[in-house]
Amino acid sequence: AAQESWEGYEGIVLDSIASFRPLTDARALAAQPDRVEIVRLTENLTIAEIAQRYPVTVSIQTLALVNNVAPDARLEAGRQVKIIVGG
Repeated sequence: AAQESWEGYEGIVLDSIASFRPLTDARALAAQPDRVEIVRLTENLTIAEIAQRYPVTVSIQTLALVNNVAPDARLEAGRQVKIIVGG
């Protein structure tokens, strides 16, 4: 059954694959993925203060979400926190 289904789409898929061209846009070639880094807080900080202190590339809401805290939460010194950098 799977082979029969494929036969109906094979031409379309092969045409799609053949339509790809080499990437030449300099901005696209230079793009870097976001990365998660773990930092240990040396003092109590809010998510907004973390966003100011570290080179994060996401919103305060996203930073709070990945750390499973409210956006207005104050995080204690010694806690490990995820920050999103790059991109």
